[in-house]
Amino acid sequence: MLKEKEFLDKKELIQINSISSYLAMFPVSVPLDLIKKYSTENDLIMDNFSGRGTTAISSRFLNRRFVGNDLNPYSYVLSKFKISKLCKNRIFLKLRKLEREYENIKDEISTNGFEEMLIYYSEYTLKQLIFLRNRIGKQWKTNGKYINAILAFALGLMHGPERKNGETIYFSVSMSNMISMSPNYVENYKQKHNLKTKEINIFKKLKNRIETKFFDLLTKEYNSSFKYHDSLKPLNFVKDNSVNLVITSPPYLSIVDYTKSNWIKLWLLGYDRKNVSKEIKLKDKLKMNEYIEFIKSYLNNIYPKLKTGSKVCLVVGDVYNTNLIEETWQEIKEEVNYEKIDLIIQEVSENKKSLRSMNSKKGKATQVEKILILKKE
Repeated sequence: MLKEKEFLDKKELIQINSISSYLAMFPVSVPLDLIKKYSTENDLIMDNFSGRGTTAISSRFLNRRFVGNDLNPYSYVLSKFKISKLCKNRIFLKLRKLEREYENIKDEISTNGFEEMLIYYSEYTLKQLIFLRNRIGKQWKTNGKYINAILAFALGLMHGPERKNGETIYFSVSMSNMISMSPNYVENYKQKHNLKTKEINIFKKLKNRIETKFFDLLTKEYNSSFKYHDSLKPLNFVKDNSVNLVITSPPYLSIVDYTKSNWIKLWLLGYDRKNVSKEIKLKDKLKMNEYIEFIKSYLNNIYPKLKTGSKVCLVVGDVYNTNLIEETWQEIKEEVNYEKIDLIIQEVSENKKSLRSMNSKKGKATQVEKILILKKE
């Protein structure tokens, strides 16, 4: 049972991790359990498909070092935020400076060319977002850690639902906070439910969000690194024989299109809806044979980076009524130098997620993800 301080610290960890939603994300309980089981303090944890940085922030929470990468700009911003040593007051100083810059030029900002975005935002709000997009969004790869933190918080507020009383923490008309819906869908939904865009001051919303989601864990020095990098290319930023544990969730066949599903957030980073899938090349549209080859190539690519005996935990959901990870392992096990240790089920019920071995008694779950545990031989 968690002690009171541990319980409160874990609540803060969950709050930090929830600054922005992310498709196919796993909860902090998954990496926390695996890190505790398969590593010790100061070990190096790696995640090569970092997503919103759940493994990164969990490693930080448990005093492990971290190295990771991803090819999604959205993931880059979130993961970089979760490994940075930050001061809340300095974030506020940067935000106030941005707000003053906006006030000085707001009359010069035009929404021409962004008519589609007026479906989601009032003109008053969209002008602020255009400023943020041009000033810091398009520079997502080179921003300093404090501007990156502001961008990470902004991404989490780009769209989401109103409360029943009409209040909202988000910038947009009331909609899902998980998926960037298409303009036609949102326009029809607005008309059907008589929804209107509101004059939202994004700087005020950002101040409130930072105030409620910034905790002491982010102020501590942290030994970590994160790269915008393809996981099938040489991982030159990771030393050979240095990684103690890998926890990662590779893309699942063609079940999720991360670029189209996040196009509004990616718009803030300088991308346009119609071209985003062409500009950002993610390996999330694979057929079964391609997926098997992808996983084999990935495991072989990370192999030199792992210490002998290190564990690799692959979190993979069952899709299309197939035992995806089991079938994949059967196809590749003779071509990779890993030993299978376990296959764990992550049960998703209405109110919690839990892990159990495949060998234990099965419970009633509404959704199932599986975690293949491998060991470097």
